[in-house]
Amino acid sequence: MRHPMRHLAPLCLALGVAGLASACGDRRDEGTMDSAPVADRPMDAAGPADPAMSGEVAGAPQALDEGAALGVLAAINTAEVEAGQLALRRNVEGPVREYAERMVAEHGRNNEQIQAWSPDTAAPDAQVQAEKGRAELSRLEVLEGAEFARAYVEAMVTGHEDALRALDERLIPVAQRPEVRQHLETTRGHVAAHLEAARQLQGAVATDVAR
Repeated sequence: MRHPMRHLAPLCLALGVAGLASACGDRRDEGTMDSAPVADRPMDAAGPADPAMSGEVAGAPQALDEGAALGVLAAINTAEVEAGQLALRRNVEGPVREYAERMVAEHGRNNEQIQAWSPDTAAPDAQVQAEKGRAELSRLEVLEGAEFARAYVEAMVTGHEDALRALDERLIPVAQRPEVRQHLETTRGHVAAHLEAARQLQGAVATDVAR
């Protein structure tokens, strides 16, 4: 003999599904945020843009314009000139002195050349670069003798590595005027030469200290 409750179970399940579908239909009619399928929603109804989806990452550096790029270069030049002048006041000798004189002359000339294009030295990136140069100078100012010479040469290696990377990745790519781009590309060649000379000098200074 069949139990009567067994016939009721499928019927109850069917009624439950129908009731759920009816409730969902009522909610869709209310026009809530979830009423339309995601694919059918207009883009402006999805709420505030997600930075991760839009490609805007919090704290990411902003793209430079040409004036700001020149401002960064001006800050790099100024830092190299001031460090070289400090080295000369510390009476460094031999190849280190020759290198310092070269930095003062060549970076000073570069700074003069870019003035015609109105570098934006007040741009945030230029200010950051200038502060970096001042911090390095403060670190060198407390040193004397062989310790200063060694630290100065190390700073020249690091500084020119950073400058070369900045030129390749940030400054040259944003140049708009052909003459500005040409100047930055020429500057890149000079900076690469400065870096190679500093690395050779670093080896020589390390050898002298070891003796």
